[in-house]
Amino acid sequence: LRDRVLVVCISTGDWLVGIYILIIAVVDVAMGNGICEEQFAWLTGRMCMVLGMVSTIGSQMSVFSMATLSLTRVVKVTGGLGVPKPVTRRGVIRLILIVGTVVIASVLPATIPVMVVLEDQFVNALYVPGVKFLKGLTSKKAFGFPLV
Repeated sequence: LRDRVLVVCISTGDWLVGIYILIIAVVDVAMGNGICEEQFAWLTGRMCMVLGMVSTIGSQMSVFSMATLSLTRVVKVTGGLGVPKPVTRRGVIRLILIVGTVVIASVLPATIPVMVVLEDQFVNALYVPGVKFLKGLTSKKAFGFPLV
């Protein structure tokens, strides 16, 4: 049961990354040659932020699930390949805790940078060749002045 649930977690993570790639491809085709004009609005927009979260959650979930699955298999092999034990309530609770830990460890790295409380720690920046990084930018204003 544990292996099957962890394989479903891996599949969910891969599915999220697939959705991310599909949406990025659609946006790329839709913008076409206009990507240079729309790049700043796109990079500072909500859709880019959400897609960044989706890709991070998906990739982290796959990696953490595979690591957990590998560890459980190592424990199973080193413990002997005896008769499989029946599923108990304690085993189900342990499985829920394992999957919950994998999900939390996958979601935290994606959501911490977008928390309002930590807004000053993760600042968007724009790099212009020959100029230092310009910080304090949003899609509508730069240093308090509207973008034209």
